[in-house]
Amino acid sequence: MTTLGLDLSWLSNRLSRERETLDIDALMVRTQAMSELIDSTVQTVQRISSELIPGVLDHLGLSEAIKWQVDKFHRRTGIKCGIRIDPENIMLDQDSSLTIFRIFQEALTNIIRHADAKEVTIALKDSDAFLEMEIADNGIGIQAHQVSSPESIGLIGIRERARILGGRVTIFGSTGQGTTVKVFIPINEKGAVRD
Repeated sequence: MTTLGLDLSWLSNRLSRERETLDIDALMVRTQAMSELIDSTVQTVQRISSELIPGVLDHLGLSEAIKWQVDKFHRRTGIKCGIRIDPENIMLDQDSSLTIFRIFQEALTNIIRHADAKEVTIALKDSDAFLEMEIADNGIGIQAHQVSSPESIGLIGIRERARILGGRVTIFGSTGQGTTVKVFIPINEKGAVRD
């Protein structure tokens, strides 16, 4: 994108110098619009990259990253969010934290796309043997055939990520009563690893 921006800038400068011999006003307008689009796209890619792997995950751990994502989700959607984390500061190794964080992001994305929810509750609990994460909404409710549909790419991704850590996922819903996603990840024994 940066190289394309430089090329467009070069083209715009060159066309400006040859204005007397060519009628290029339309081309100038078009190249300016392309340049603005590139600038906007670069900013969007940078924003998306920071959201995929936020610095807070690397520096402060999973608990703070979950809180950060909940805050961003609430500000973006206006959906009321409740969150419980026990203990307050869950610290796992970087790979496990990133995998669990991406599961969480996908669950929130599904709520935005499909749930029509007004409220979401999140619970994250680190017991002796398992990390348990529950994301529940009060939306329209997922149907049984959607839970197992091969077209439910987001749900497949959630399951696959959990499986990488030796975990499992349950997803259930009821019409008009919302959807609940529960994730169970073993700690150690080929699962998540405490930092």
